[in-house]
Amino acid sequence: MKRLAAILHLCVATAVMATTVEYAGIVAVVNGAIITAKDLEERVKLVIFSSGGQIDSSMRKQMEQQILAEMINEQLRWQCAKKFESFANGGRWVSNEMLNGAFADIAQQNNMSTTAFEQLLQKNNIDKKLILNQIRYNLSWMEYIKARFAKSVNISRSDLKRRLLELKEARHSASYQVQRMFFPVVDNSREREVSARVQHISAMLAKGAVFENVARQFSEGIMASRGGNIGWIRQGQLAADEYAVLSQMKIGECRTIRNSSGYVILKLVDKRDAGCNNITSVQFVQVAVPTNAGHSMEELQGFLNYLRNNYSTIESLLERARAAGCYVSEPVNAVQDTLPQPIRTVISSLSAGSTSSIQKTPDALFLICVLNKKMQKIPDPTEEEISEQQFGERMAVLADKELQEARRKAEITINEKYK
Repeated sequence: MKRLAAILHLCVATAVMATTVEYAGIVAVVNGAIITAKDLEERVKLVIFSSGGQIDSSMRKQMEQQILAEMINEQLRWQCAKKFESFANGGRWVSNEMLNGAFADIAQQNNMSTTAFEQLLQKNNIDKKLILNQIRYNLSWMEYIKARFAKSVNISRSDLKRRLLELKEARHSASYQVQRMFFPVVDNSREREVSARVQHISAMLAKGAVFENVARQFSEGIMASRGGNIGWIRQGQLAADEYAVLSQMKIGECRTIRNSSGYVILKLVDKRDAGCNNITSVQFVQVAVPTNAGHSMEELQGFLNYLRNNYSTIESLLERARAAGCYVSEPVNAVQDTLPQPIRTVISSLSAGSTSSIQKTPDALFLICVLNKKMQKIPDPTEEEISEQQFGERMAVLADKELQEARRKAEITINEKYK
């Protein structure tokens, strides 16, 4: 699914009819569709929230322009998809089930239940509809691009078999767990705008923005909706120049690469040396009590310690916690090394069936209960996974060309204040 969106600069679109609007509260008009100042402010707030609050005042103006550019492109995508959808599909491409499923995926990628994620949005005054609309627009655009171009993208079986054979031969090479953003450059006229966009995103990451959330907002790669997570890869699964860079990176580091297709931002999440191909998968739940619910800290700590010390199984502990009104998360399934700190440190010291000591956040005390934990080998990529990656790269380039054509034909008016 991915991710959900790309930032595109408007200034270079000389063929687009971009005039000025000065009506109070109107930021831009895209083929008659109005973007208001409130719409822009809400999206800026969402991006700041998604990036972990890593946009300072010096970056805000530049990012505001980038976000407005993306909102205009989003309108163009949505208009293309809706027009085509009405006769190509006989109804909506994106069902409510698909929307809710994508929203739940985002929550899980943040190691949260859907309910906890909704509560977090509410606490930060983020309207859930903003995220659902963004998901709908981008899923619709993906379906439109597939309907328009999928038949023209040919991934040969012989090429896939050759790649699989190469990967099997490289199975004892070093393995890297990678997150990736992709920004295609279709022709030289777009080099400057894409380069500027990538520089802004790199600056956000350097200030500590969460890679997964930034990828969902801005990446054009097929893994955007998964936060750019492409999993564990070995030699042959990425372009040679990308794989070579990974071998030079430190865990947690991000780097930008310019290749023949465009710009790539890579983050190295974890790595295994040649011959060391095991990972630890875990399933856990969290039991939390808010610190602002009218009870003293001593009372809350006493109750959580009571749960830890008086219930021999996690099942009985969770049952008692629910009965007492504690928040109990849905089970989270994850690779241990991909978990954020300090949860990773806590879980690494626990065995299956055990419960952590009391952990603290500014708003709550909580326990981590490990339901399952096992060591497994990093799986070999399947033919389907390799095909999906190659298909996604080619479709991203076609999608960018289609968007440029839509922009060329569009009538776009922008308030002078926001240029």
